[in-house]
Amino acid sequence: MREFLRGRGADLLLEGIVVIVSILVAFGLDAWWGNRSARIDLLDDLASVTSEVEANIEALQVEALFHAMAAASIDDLVSRIDLAGGAPWLTLPDTIASFAFVFPPVFDASTGALDALVADGSLSRLEDRRLRQLLGDMRAQFEDVRDSEMGARRVAAEEIMPLFWESPDLAASLGRSGEFRRRGLERTPLPSRDIRIQNPPGLKNRLLLRRAWVTASSEGVAELLATLDEARALLERELADGL
Repeated sequence: MREFLRGRGADLLLEGIVVIVSILVAFGLDAWWGNRSARIDLLDDLASVTSEVEANIEALQVEALFHAMAAASIDDLVSRIDLAGGAPWLTLPDTIASFAFVFPPVFDASTGALDALVADGSLSRLEDRRLRQLLGDMRAQFEDVRDSEMGARRVAAEEIMPLFWESPDLAASLGRSGEFRRRGLERTPLPSRDIRIQNPPGLKNRLLLRRAWVTASSEGVAELLATLDEARALLERELADGL
């Protein structure tokens, strides 16, 4: 009888162990599957962010081109003002006037995928601390660039353009700004014609103020491009690691 009970007890112990192990394995598999599913979702999100980063890099490269053209045009116009020595009129190519007074445009960043990554808490699941930092700070960098570009635009709209409302030549050249932008994007020569504009007092100082905002925009774009390039490399590495 004792031997029977001893054998029965051993069987029950073994059955208990099997049940416990089965439960632990089930919990482990459930946790593993949950982690795997979360990782798959995260990789999907990161793929979308990577595409968005690449689109923003391409757009910012165009912004950098127009910033350079705006800066060069402002510098050219300031030199003409100095050479004019107080003369009431200036003669210059209409492309110079257009880029000095109108460009650069305001950068409109694409951030939908990045915002979703932050909003649903997925950003915190990234193990790469540097990548978390870059993505977490990116929107603020976008806004800094936009603020600088808005500063340049405000100076043109509120301080410079009111000086020339009665300049028909300038109005005609500004009407061609869309053509200049398209040709700039296509890297094709910009056809220009000489125009005459007024040289009112204070124009140079207003142009220098706009130049300062354009410089700030250019520096912000350069920094943002470096951030995006680094983020893209880290994102590609994260995606290559896979599951």
